Amino acid sequence: MGKVLIVIASAVAETRKRWSHLLRVTFAVCEVAELRALEQVVANLKPSILVLDLTLLGPGRVRGLQHIKGLSPTTKTLVLADNPDDGEGICALKAGAKGYYTRAIDPAHLKKAVEAVQKGEIWVQRKLIPGL
Repeated sequence: MGKVLIVIASAVAETRKRWSHLLRVTFAVCEVAELRALEQVVANLKPSILVLDLTLLGPGRVRGLQHIKGLSPTTKTLVLADNPDDGEGICALKAGAKGYYTRAIDPAHLKKAVEAVQKGEIWVQRKLIPGL
């Protein structure tokens, strides 16, 4: 059986490289840098997991997440934000994300987050839980 496909989506090349480095050991990784490419890859490849830099969705951010989820409803999405905000995190989870965390996540924690999301668990900072 092949590796699970993960799409890493960020406009920042250094961010994509940092995120994909450790994940490539366990998963098949596809990187995208633009929203249009993200839409095409998600719609056509139906990845198991999407690791999404929320800034890639532009000013609509969380509103754009619902559109991406609609392209592949079975894809589990881990949203990473430049400046995590509890309200935005709750909105992201309501829009179908399975995780919401800081974009500055340590690669080892990112691997744990992806594995948790893959198992159907939710990955958020503890301080977000009371708002749910």
